[in-house]
Amino acid sequence: MSVLTKVFVVLVTVLSIAFVAMTVVFVANTENFREQAVSLKEELSGAQKTNHILQGDLAAASAEKAKTLADLNAELEGLTSALNKQVGDTAGLQQALDAKNREFAALSADLTGVKVAMQQNVQILDATLAELKQKRDDLVKAQTDAIQVRNRNDELDSTVKALENQVRYMKEQLAMSQEEIARLEGLVAQGGAGAQETTSPLPDVRIEGKITRVQDVSGKTFVQISVGRADRVLPRMKFLISRDGKFMGNLIIQSVDERASAGVVELPQGAIQEGDLVMTAPL
Repeated sequence: MSVLTKVFVVLVTVLSIAFVAMTVVFVANTENFREQAVSLKEELSGAQKTNHILQGDLAAASAEKAKTLADLNAELEGLTSALNKQVGDTAGLQQALDAKNREFAALSADLTGVKVAMQQNVQILDATLAELKQKRDDLVKAQTDAIQVRNRNDELDSTVKALENQVRYMKEQLAMSQEEIARLEGLVAQGGAGAQETTSPLPDVRIEGKITRVQDVSGKTFVQISVGRADRVLPRMKFLISRDGKFMGNLIIQSVDERASAGVVELPQGAIQEGDLVMTAPL
């Protein structure tokens, strides 16, 4: 065997070994490619389905967006219309505001005139108040003088009434004295008989008391007083009845107890009341 043949055999052997190796790799790669192809087909099918679903979702979303866009356009048109109306109303309001501003300017001018007039009136009022104050002071002084005069007149009236009461009391005492003198003279003329029974006893001191009970019987007024035998009251003793310094009548004692007495009213000058004063004075 020649060298060339040996070389050729070796070369064929090497190529065979390389070819076998390449064949093994190709076969292995062919199986992998089939599996990848099947996997890719399945992924492509899933992708197509997903794409179909996504296209449906996109169509629905597009329809919804279109509807939303239409609603927004309608709302925008309404807002635009409302805005145009507001612009028109604003223009009207601006015109009304301008008119009010003109009225306010006129009122401000009138107010300024009124303020000036008020200031003048305040000055006149101050002068009037000062004059009225002076007149009031004069009136108060006159009223004070009138009150003082009236008080003085009241004092004089009270003094006159007191003097009149004293004069009336003295007249009553004088009348009592004259009556007693006349009785005594009558008794003396008769020889003194029965003097002890008919003479009204006179106390040696003034006796004072109050009426505690009043009773009207058959047109006569009988009273009870707060003084009795312990106060030197005796039957037939005469008392003067008074109220607030005014003579109200005479009281002739008919019965006497230790601390009270009773009698009949003579010469009444009005209705006799409980609490009226009774008194007698020594001669």
